Amino acid sequence: GGSIDGTLAYTGNMNELVHYPWTLSATEQQKINSYLAVKWGITLNQTTPTNYLAADGTVIWTGETTFKYDITGIGRDDCSALDQLQSTSTDSLDIVTISKGNLATTNYTNESSFSADKQFVMFAHNNGAINSLNATSMPAALLSVSDCYQKLGRVWKTQVTGSAGAVQLRLGKQGLFVFNKSYYKPKLLISASSTDFTSATIVDADSVSNGI
Repeated sequence: GGSIDGTLAYTGNMNELVHYPWTLSATEQQKINSYLAVKWGITLNQTTPTNYLAADGTVIWTGETTFKYDITGIGRDDCSALDQLQSTSTDSLDIVTISKGNLATTNYTNESSFSADKQFVMFAHNNGAINSLNATSMPAALLSVSDCYQKLGRVWKTQVTGSAGAVQLRLGKQGLFVFNKSYYKPKLLISASSTDFTSATIVDADSVSNGI
């Protein structure tokens, strides 16, 4: 890239360039930024909590002060031709990958689909430590077994728009976090509270492969 006077302003690759032949309003910029953030796994600046908007202004993620890290999601927005079927954060050290149906090599080769426009599944975390474990506020069913279950110090929040249906989650990334014992039995705790998991729904992992 270059500036008006010809001096070099940017050297590097751009995933996508969006051009409009008019000055965009703040809301229009927010819609475009949201589209790009979802598509490329980039978190919008949340110094001031910022919503993610679909092309028609529907709020698909509500900005907040706690769950503001590595905002990631999948979804369909016909007006902007967004059809994001799998994603993971490209910002920093998050360890969750989400997909509609089976995770494919690329989004383009993912053969699943959303059934209707404006269906989204978005999530973010509270920046809790992924290498810290605790057994506080755990379901009794996990405390009464001999497998010594503990939960990660990091908590994720999910926001769903429309009837997005079932999704798959993959936990772990090489170099960041893996289950380093083949006999580990990871479980997902789904709770309406971000601090109390005593009544959480327990979901077993389908499989563990190469620590993920």
